[in-house]
Amino acid sequence: MMMQWCSDYDSGIYVIDQQHKQLINIANELDCLHRSKLCTDDGNDVEKQEMIESNFLKLINYCNYHFTIEELAMEKCKYMRRELHKATHDKFVTEIHGLYRKYHRQDCLALRYTVDFLYDWLVDHIMGEDRRYVSVLAEVFANDPKFKSDT
Repeated sequence: MMMQWCSDYDSGIYVIDQQHKQLINIANELDCLHRSKLCTDDGNDVEKQEMIESNFLKLINYCNYHFTIEELAMEKCKYMRRELHKATHDKFVTEIHGLYRKYHRQDCLALRYTVDFLYDWLVDHIMGEDRRYVSVLAEVFANDPKFKSDT
């Protein structure tokens, strides 16, 4: 089942919520690729492999972008748990890179596991770790319109 954004995930910080929505969209794209049987053990279908490869790279690149934004904001706010939070990001990136390598070894189950891992991690991270810093960021960036709305 594809993941849907719900109001429970809202942090109240527009830019962070938009980035979380994009991460969910990328996870859903990988899920669609897996469900549509694009992932096969037949490494000869170059087009299928390129689509999956492209989405894996999109995930890795977007995570790096999003995590950098979050970590810079936490640093600016002098968020006391930023090193712990960064460690969760680093662990996530390590896991995704490992799954990417497994997929390259023709392990199509790695794609299914990646999707499941993403859905679980995103919910846990958004509802857990990210909730801890929202009030600190909201206070520091209260007068920054780019942070609070789509304007």
